[in-house]
Amino acid sequence: MLHDILASARSYAPQYGNRLANHLPMAAGALARMGASDEQLQRFIEAYAPRLQARAEAGGEFEQFAAAFAAELTAGGPATVLRAWLPRLLPGLAASAYHCLIRTAYAYESGYLPELADALAYWRTAYVKTELASRPEQRRPAAALEDVLAAFGAGRPYSGIILDKMQAAARDPFFAAGAPVPARLTLDAVRAAVLGLYRQCEEFTLLHTVTATHALRVLLPFCGDEKAACTALWQAHLLAVATVARTVEEKRGPAAPVPQAGWEEILACACDSQDDHTIKLVYTAWEEGKLRDEAAYRAVAARKLSLS
Repeated sequence: MLHDILASARSYAPQYGNRLANHLPMAAGALARMGASDEQLQRFIEAYAPRLQARAEAGGEFEQFAAAFAAELTAGGPATVLRAWLPRLLPGLAASAYHCLIRTAYAYESGYLPELADALAYWRTAYVKTELASRPEQRRPAAALEDVLAAFGAGRPYSGIILDKMQAAARDPFFAAGAPVPARLTLDAVRAAVLGLYRQCEEFTLLHTVTATHALRVLLPFCGDEKAACTALWQAHLLAVATVARTVEEKRGPAAPVPQAGWEEILACACDSQDDHTIKLVYTAWEEGKLRDEAAYRAVAARKLSLS
């Protein structure tokens, strides 16, 4: 059924309103993999789709890229295309507040090539480079996050959507000497740092750092230079945290406690949700929790669903 849903969802543009990401294909993929019933999937689609815009509004450039990627995928297959394109696209992984990256990862997992073509076309169309110079250091990633929180904790007069604020933060004097990048940066180190902060503070932008990190894990085998991919993600996370530093400093507290609820209850509740970000966060937590820090991921998933 997922492929049927993704085929139908291709009638919608990748963005709507003021450059907001169309989450329908991503949330549908997450719901399907968490075991949602046909009825639950249909209920989510019926609630979510009315806000979307027709694909025709995406413009000719998007259609050209989608057709080109479709041809490449047919000729060479997903692995070949991703290995060719991801190193070129990763410097712009903050595009659409990480949603191009996330949609591409979910599209790859779906195995539905037209959706993967559309996801890559979305990334090329929305591509914007937020890459900073790197300032190597020996400390752990969590320490660098604390520096950003301290530097931006008083707040900045940034406006617009998440990406606008990240681009504004990139021009801040704090980053003039480069972004602090731990010498031995790995995806797991990035993952642990953003999970730790999000566990202390339920905040919308921080949620995206967690889901984007999972998305890069899905695509990492095709990224070529693993250090470069992790650095691009880390720099984006530093910018994202800078944009919400004041809110985080005001709201952060003890880490969310490990709940009584197990994954069966959490997934069942998530499959009944009609909130796209809740669905993606729970899916991310479930998948990442299979690898490590299961209790911490279960804690943030249960908190998002208001489960004790």
